[in-house]
Amino acid sequence: MATNAKYWEPRSPRVKVGRPSLKKSPAISPAEKRVRAIETRERERLSAEVESIVVDQLLFQASVKAIKARIGKSMKTDSREEARSLALERMAVEGTSPPVPSMGG
Repeated sequence: MATNAKYWEPRSPRVKVGRPSLKKSPAISPAEKRVRAIETRERERLSAEVESIVVDQLLFQASVKAIKARIGKSMKTDSREEARSLALERMAVEGTSPPVPSMGG
């Protein structure tokens, strides 16, 4: 066999149709369609999961901000016990970590 920079060239009386990997074979088409369908399905699933996580993160941030505002109001009215209770609630909320996307199916 003689070598070429791109591929091996056989020394037999054959006709070359094109270089390798040009998708010359229609036999690969059904498998490729299945792979594309799986990719599309997974892309849509991951997109929905990421959207859900973003919404959860926004709600988490809003709840922390709301608790901070309620603590401030409690402190202004000299309601230290309520402020303390809210501070504990804030610590509990902030102690929970925001959701992380899963890579499994």
